[in-house]
Amino acid sequence: MFYMDAVPTYSLEEYKEKMGFYDSMVNIDIIYFQNYDYLKDNYKGEVDLYYLVDSFNILIKSYFEQVQNQTKDLSSEELKEYFDNNKTKIGIKLGLTEFEDFEEFVEYIKDKKISINEYQYSELDKETLSDNERYVNFTLNMYYDNDIKLTFNVRLSNIDNTEEPIIKFIPVKEEL
Repeated sequence: MFYMDAVPTYSLEEYKEKMGFYDSMVNIDIIYFQNYDYLKDNYKGEVDLYYLVDSFNILIKSYFEQVQNQTKDLSSEELKEYFDNNKTKIGIKLGLTEFEDFEEFVEYIKDKKISINEYQYSELDKETLSDNERYVNFTLNMYYDNDIKLTFNVRLSNIDNTEEPIIKFIPVKEEL
């Protein structure tokens, strides 16, 4: 009988340590936010933090701009139809499962120039990191050219589940 161990999986850092280099055939273009290591050190939940990093990268590299372009001229009724037709995708990428939350998100990003070309950096606010039984919450600030700043309350599940979003990006509107 032929027995084979399970294929090991490594984080990018573990791979680099073990192999001493990155695979030159693969273009690894992962953007991390500042203070990611702080979250990594303090997060004790079941969800692999790569899921958060991957979601974050999808948002800043394409999804913000995609939603802006596809919703910029829509009426409220058309936006509702867009949400209904893309509810699963929106739920996965943003963690927003209610139309009102998505409508607020669209309004928040609508007039901002936030493509990957204008992106500068993002930062987790250490002072806002809080943990309860179900979620870790923190504020994530995203900075773009022309003094554009997006702020999101991020809610990351401590439990790997399918009943509710694992990660949720909730826009924080600035007080006037």
